[in-house]
Amino acid sequence: ETVAWSRENPGRGAIVVDKEARQLTLLVGGVPKLRIRAELGMAGVQPKRLAGDDATPEGRYRVVQVKGAGQSRYYKALLLDYPNDADRRRFEADVRAGRLRRNARPGSGIAIHGHGGKGRDWTHGCVAVTNEEMDELSRWMDVGSPVTIVGSAGEGGSLTDLARPSRPSRRVPAQEAP
Repeated sequence: ETVAWSRENPGRGAIVVDKEARQLTLLVGGVPKLRIRAELGMAGVQPKRLAGDDATPEGRYRVVQVKGAGQSRYYKALLLDYPNDADRRRFEADVRAGRLRRNARPGSGIAIHGHGGKGRDWTHGCVAVTNEEMDELSRWMDVGSPVTIVGSAGEGGSLTDLARPSRPSRRVPAQEAP
């Protein structure tokens, strides 16, 4: 869906984040324009279950606010619509099934933001990139632009089986992006 949206809106950006690979791909016109290292929540590739778990959510999101320099505590930010309806349904099902406490909350305030470049997962569930990379993303992303966050590349097996010891480089030429 995200790639198709990007093709249909060639002057706007769309983002796909692969948590397993720690990569963020900016799509413009359905084609990868930029592929960069993404730093996640401190819980790494674990799925987001509730507020305070330091996990980055997985799903299809939309940018609901674009914050410029000085409007966010992390340089610039693309605020996402987490939790969306799918997240709320999943969360409520976990509460009903007893997998989560009745007083648990799903969390909020998930964004793609600057101040990244630390070389490790450190956020409280957001996706961090460098300030320079945020400048580039900000040129293409608008309110309503899609962001899809996936937990694995879908190559089969569990995330543990798919985990690789090496990390991607900061930048990969766009023509090499899938």
